[in-house]
Amino acid sequence: MVITQIIQDARLQQKGILIFGSPRSRTHALGDMLANKSNFENFGEICRVGYVENFWDDIDLLISKNPTIGQIVQLSAKIELARNTPKLKDNFLIVNIIRKDKVKQFSSWFYSRILDPTALYGWHNYKKDETKVGRGTQVANKEHIDQFKLEQIVDSYFLPDYTLYYEDTNFDSANYQKNEYAFPVEEIFKNIDYIRLELENWKYVSRENLNAK
Repeated sequence: MVITQIIQDARLQQKGILIFGSPRSRTHALGDMLANKSNFENFGEICRVGYVENFWDDIDLLISKNPTIGQIVQLSAKIELARNTPKLKDNFLIVNIIRKDKVKQFSSWFYSRILDPTALYGWHNYKKDETKVGRGTQVANKEHIDQFKLEQIVDSYFLPDYTLYYEDTNFDSANYQKNEYAFPVEEIFKNIDYIRLELENWKYVSRENLNAK
């Protein structure tokens, strides 16, 4: 099982685990699950805007307490941390979690930004009766979609040791539950056909796929 392998490799290499993911890819659930299956201390999401002035302070704290687990989601933190990727690689096993269904992910991302524009609170464990956005009430434009696309591709810069897919990962042992909506979340959009045109054919390309051609 890949989760067990990640923990074993981190112990063998005497490193912590740093999870990179874009919003709505279940980074928090993965961190929680890894912590539940190891004795690593889970710091949750780190390097969050408004919580620390210097993102490297969070990184140095985790290093000082290794073995640790941390999750990095916000784009501004990734841009700052990219300048010293070797330091991250020296001290952490890098895990990237990604999501195949970009229409669903974008819709959930957009929904959360409507409810919580600060991106700091209330993004987890939604229940159907808590749905606050109605069908066909939202319009996404090119700027929204381009921002979302950017957040999908930046994680590969950090040369992850492991890449996991949201859809292929069993999160049963995580305390974070999958969000529930009163209807398929993509139905919040008036212009869902445009969103599908932009995102439905998104495909991740791996080295293995390229070598097979």
